[in-house]
Amino acid sequence: MVKFLIVLKSSDHLDIKTGLNIAINLKINGAEDVKVLYLGPAISFLTKKLENEQFNEQINKIKNNNIKLYACQKSMENYGISKDNLIYVDEVNIGSKLMLDYSEKEYKILIF
Repeated sequence: MVKFLIVLKSSDHLDIKTGLNIAINLKINGAEDVKVLYLGPAISFLTKKLENEQFNEQINKIKNNNIKLYACQKSMENYGISKDNLIYVDEVNIGSKLMLDYSEKEYKILIF
């Protein structure tokens, strides 16, 4: 089985939406494991100020399909975002370390 780490780094909402849809569909279609990392400017899409109905629906699908969602600690610091301002996250971690850890575990990394 194949495992994926989806890295969302774009500031474009269509890239974020596409990455989340890919994550959900990979999991639904049989991927062994799928994880999502918000990195760089994409971190702003996890904030409550950008919350919207369509995004909430995708986050619910992420939760329902047991896809772990990470936020990059360094990106949060760079963009002045605290964990309290996030809509949803399973874990805050250092993004580059997370990418290295999962690549060593043979995860395929897709970047949006």
